[in-house]
Amino acid sequence: MSDIIQMHLSLEGLKRVIEEAKANVPESKIAEYKKGITKDEAKRRLFSQIKANGGRITVTSSDGKDGYINKKSARKILDVNEKSIKSDLTLEQYWAIAADIVGLYRNSTEVLEHSDYKNRSNVEGIIRFVSPLYEDNYAYITAKVIKNEGQKIHDLEISDIEKIGGKLEGTLVGATKKPNPTPAANPSPTNNIQNV
Repeated sequence: MSDIIQMHLSLEGLKRVIEEAKANVPESKIAEYKKGITKDEAKRRLFSQIKANGGRITVTSSDGKDGYINKKSARKILDVNEKSIKSDLTLEQYWAIAADIVGLYRNSTEVLEHSDYKNRSNVEGIIRFVSPLYEDNYAYITAKVIKNEGQKIHDLEISDIEKIGGKLEGTLVGATKKPNPTPAANPSPTNNIQNV
């Protein structure tokens, strides 16, 4: 993947697509997200799914992007940090949401694709997805495109749509300010916004 940034939806397009996807979130899941579960229960649920699928779950997003999750990425998703969670949610609510990462990814929409700014040799790029939860809560999912492996579901943040829109815009602005390590080989970052 080159340094080109592709934002697949405008903020208004994102809001429209995500509002439509909210209809796919079952009431039982919403009730569980609101109630919350312990980290141990989230780990048990997620790891048992992974084990039942031979150590790796492959799932397809609503717009046809295959991704996978394994024990290593599940541990990363379950290890919450301050950027991972909205201030009005509890840790238990985060863990209930994280335990459903497969369902979240299945109901997600790709919103942004960019190169790996850390320049890791095994990472071809980063893809960001958004999945609705309930009310003004959304899952912002990051997948790393790993050479010879595919898209590894890597990170989960819970946020509101405006903050996610700000992150997307910040990625675009930040990319245009980053020095290009090999100017002759890579085109400069561009903003390919497509209104949906």
